[in-house]
Amino acid sequence: MGRTIAIFSEKGGVGKSTLAINLGAALAAAGRGVLVIDADSQANASDIVTDGLMLGEDSDLSAVLLDECEAENAVVWSESFGLSIIPAGNRLADTQADMVNLPGRDTRLRLALAGMRDRFDYILIDCPPGRGLLAIAALAAADEVLIPTDPSRGGLVGVQRAIDLANQVRRYCADAARPGAPGIMGVVLNRCQKNKTHQQCAADLAAGYGPLFIATIPQAVAVDASGLDARAIVLMAPTNPAAEAIANLARRIDSHGTANAA
Repeated sequence: MGRTIAIFSEKGGVGKSTLAINLGAALAAAGRGVLVIDADSQANASDIVTDGLMLGEDSDLSAVLLDECEAENAVVWSESFGLSIIPAGNRLADTQADMVNLPGRDTRLRLALAGMRDRFDYILIDCPPGRGLLAIAALAAADEVLIPTDPSRGGLVGVQRAIDLANQVRRYCADAARPGAPGIMGVVLNRCQKNKTHQQCAADLAAGYGPLFIATIPQAVAVDASGLDARAIVLMAPTNPAAEAIANLARRIDSHGTANAA
């Protein structure tokens, strides 16, 4: 049975999509079967992983959520990343409104992915920021939540808000088959520089969250360059410090079962 990990932050602009696709590429490079779910209407993960491929709206995440398409029929393979993706489409933002009056709206993604969990070692959900219905559905589908943040006041505040929302989803969207899901996998400080302010943010996270603070990923121009080239930094420049940090995180997740294990 594969593991479903929601990569979630209430705050936008923390590098969530970049982390999702590069973590997926790192796990895939280690021989794991990886499926990325792009649940963010900005569709950044879809654009990079498919290199801008125009995909039909009859086989995207919206179609899956609205029961127009089975999840397995929406899967797109990316040779350059070595993984599969169910892309976001142009109508995903509107789909959130369409789901409001549908039965089981909070658990539709969980049910849609039920048949995929045996096909992949990892399903990584790139969640939208905020507390909307798509984010709740993504968290309800996940076994664990990985929370990226950036070295800013808003980012630090957003960590606890993300944990609080995951705890609410665990209570109100409980899955009898997966008691305790979604668990908090850990917090990742992204785009960190070697200056006093950023290092203080790292210290505050370590003090506040202890073993849940599991990784720091340095800021690197190469990360932005790889995105522009529609490639994974972990494959394009594996010795780059940011790539090494993501690869180490992937190994930790894959080796320990849960990232917050010692």
